[in-house]
Amino acid sequence: MGKKTCSNCGMKDSIHRRDEATSNLIFDFGMTDPDGRNTYNIYCRKCQTVNIERASLFGSKPSKTLDMNKLAEAISSGDLDPDALAIVGNKITRVAIEDGVPLPTPSRAA
Repeated sequence: MGKKTCSNCGMKDSIHRRDEATSNLIFDFGMTDPDGRNTYNIYCRKCQTVNIERASLFGSKPSKTLDMNKLAEAISSGDLDPDALAIVGNKITRVAIEDGVPLPTPSRAA
């Protein structure tokens, strides 16, 4: 997938889809946006932020960032339903939990 940069902290690393244990940036497919384009979620292990990128004609463009620690606080305070973790996907949620973010364990889809 090539080199990517975290738009929050500037960490640069190549995306290793098969070797996430050594990668600082974790890739996962996201939902489609309202225009029908694919989105890509890239989790930065350094700053614990998810970069949501939209597919474009010439690669992908950073669209939004999501701080996993703030998401965990909103879930623990009851402001957000734990099902909101579906936005970032099970793989990124699992890696964030391994990195110490206090998130609930993702439930398996039936």
